[in-house]
Parts: sequence; C-alpha cells; structure tokens
Amino acid sequence: MSAITSVLVKVTPAIAKEWLDKSNNKNRPLDKRRVKFYTESMRLGKWAATGEPLIFGTDGGLLNGQHRLSAVVASGESIDFMVTFGVEPTAFRNADRPKPRSFSDHLAVEGVSDHHTLSSAVALLQKMENNFSESSALARYDDLDEILAHHPGLSSTPSRTGAGLIPSSCCRVLWYITHRAEPNIAPEFWRLFISGAGLDNGSPILALRNKILTIKAKRGRFEQKTIFAMFSRAWNAYYTGSKMAKIYISGRDTESQVSVPRFLGYDPRDAFDNKETV
Repeated sequence: MSAITSVLVKVTPAIAKEWLDKSNNKNRPLDKRRVKFYTESMRLGKWAATGEPLIFGTDGGLLNGQHRLSAVVASGESIDFMVTFGVEPTAFRNADRPKPRSFSDHLAVEGVSDHHTLSSAVALLQKMENNFSESSALARYDDLDEILAHHPGLSSTPSRTGAGLIPSSCCRVLWYITHRAEPNIAPEFWRLFISGAGLDNGSPILALRNKILTIKAKRGRFEQKTIFAMFSRAWNAYYTGSKMAKIYISGRDTESQVSVPRFLGYDPRDAFDNKETV
C-alpha cells in the first residue's frame, strides 16, 4: 500500500487547469452554482482556508476538489491548498463525509436559542436585499454575519405571527421590514392581517389575505419571492392610504418573473439607529 502524503501548494490557475484536464475523470457532475459562489469569494478576497484538502487517488485521479479548482481557474486567483496524494479511491468512496457547518450551526455555537429560524430569516433578508438573485441563494458566513450586525433588531423579531398564512421565516423578515419602515403604523397593519376582522372592501390588507388564501387553495404553497411581492404591494398601499381591490402579480406568479417593489419607508442602506424599535 502506497503512503499517503500531504503538502501545502499554492495552486495557480494554470496548475488548477492542468489538474482538472488530466485528473478529473471520475467525479460527480459539476455544480456550476457552487463554482460561481467559490469564484466570487476568491475574487473578493473572502476565500477562507478550512483545512479540507484537495485529494488525489493512487491512480492519479482527482477524488475531491473539482469545484475549488474550477473556481481558481474562473477567478484567476492563486490559492493555497493542502493537497493529499495516495488515497485509495475505494476507501475515499466509503469514508464518512463531514456535514458542512451551516450558519444555523454558527449561531447555535454563539448561544442563540432560535438559531434555526433566525438563520433562515437572515438568509432571506440577504436574498431580498439582492432582489432574490440566483447568486444570493448561496451566501457566505461573513455576508450573513454582516447582515445580522447591520440589522440586530431581526434577532428579537417574532417569527410566528402570521396566523399560519405565511412561513415563519418570511413572517419574521416582513415584520422586521415593516416595523423598521414605519413603527407607528406597522403594529396595526399586522393586527389586521392576523385577525382579518373589520376589513372593508378596498383594504389592501384584505386584498393581501384574499390573494394568499387563493394561492394556498390552488397550489398549497408559494415561493418566497411571491410572498414578498404581494406584501410589498399591500404595504405600499397601506403606507400611502390607498385603496386596493386586488393584488396582481406579474409573470403568472412564477418566481423568476415576479417583481418585488421597494417597501416604502424601508431603506436597507440605513445604518442601525433608534428608529429600529422592533
């Protein structure tokens, strides 16, 4: 049996391309979204070494690291990696795979009790502030930490106040946005949304509830972006005192085509200040 050796290598784009061309013959399909995510991290100087090595088998084949190597090529950056040689391919296939540490795990280590719902809310707020772009679906730890540091009020925002109409993570973010946008009218907006009592025809909150119930009855669920699109339209009408009979969503309610108007009164660029009373 050959010896397993490890060495620290500064992997240049040329080296990465050579290894991919010559050694990446038996690997899982490439996840282009993951490569794009890694590429952006490397270009922005946010790539952090975890100690996980690139692994080559006894036959010279690449067993682990194709996404990182592909990102090195795409980014044009040289990155230091531990590289391990001489691993039996069959042994690698049968080895336990470590579970990646999620942002929820990070919050749990920090002592946050509701780390699951808070991590989902932080990631959702990050998606919203990036207009639900594809690249925002894979967020870096430091990006999510920055979002939470910029919006500390999100930590104390309730998550189960949507009367079962919307998912708890959406509820938490929407509650936060509206209360930060205008804390004088947001409590009444949510009281009426939750109860549904005393709403007259033309009320944007009634239009919102009706739209949600209609979609739930037809499909049982709907995408996050669609929820935000409906809420922003209802909130903006309520904010300006306008009437609204129905909520219309463009793109036949498909998430890729739905537009989300800006929530009036809310500016994600604002620094944390005393206005944040949620």
